[in-house]
Amino acid sequence: MQLDFVAEVCFHRSKTTVPSELTSILDEKTFTKSRVYAIDRNLFGEASGLFSQLVSTVILLLTGYKFVWDVAGNLVEGVLGYDDARDCETGMI
Repeated sequence: MQLDFVAEVCFHRSKTTVPSELTSILDEKTFTKSRVYAIDRNLFGEASGLFSQLVSTVILLLTGYKFVWDVAGNLVEGVLGYDDARDCETGMI
């Protein structure tokens, strides 16, 4: 994924003029706006993916999933009256 991102950003940054095949249907202003948008979209996607990965890693390291599972188990026991061996009900919460 990282190599695709680098290749796409390099492609968009290296092409600063409208290709000859598109000059009849695309003006310079629109091409520049779409090129800049593509670069920004790619950078935002990478930043978003990195942030998501960091959040997931922190949650795993701090045993956040176990905490949520324990809270759901307590709800199944306390509210629904089932024992904590009911994994299906716990997973649905």
